[in-house]
Amino acid sequence: FGTDLTEEEISFVYMAILGQAKPTRQSLTAAGATVKRTVSFADHHRFSEADAASLLARAEADGLRLVTTEKDMVRLAGASGRLAELRDKATVFAVTLEFDNPGAVAEMLEAAARKAR
Repeated sequence: FGTDLTEEEISFVYMAILGQAKPTRQSLTAAGATVKRTVSFADHHRFSEADAASLLARAEADGLRLVTTEKDMVRLAGASGRLAELRDKATVFAVTLEFDNPGAVAEMLEAAARKAR
């Protein structure tokens, strides 16, 4: 995971602020995590104190570790109160995008950039 997780900490609440949490959940599972619960939020969701309290309570009650992506953790930067507690208790799961054919993607992006000029 690239985090400080130990063998005892592989059951998670995955908190997602993604339109579709399924791909990241699959990545967590492929990395060896047992995802017990997924809590999804709409893209660009702004966490409220109530959201943070609910996530923290669920994780505590079920003995689960909170996990989110780097992209979503950024939304908690500078937080205070329960949001800061959520940020401090959540583990970041790094997600890397890899293309089967990076050359084709580069060509597609270059063509789009030329067209936009």
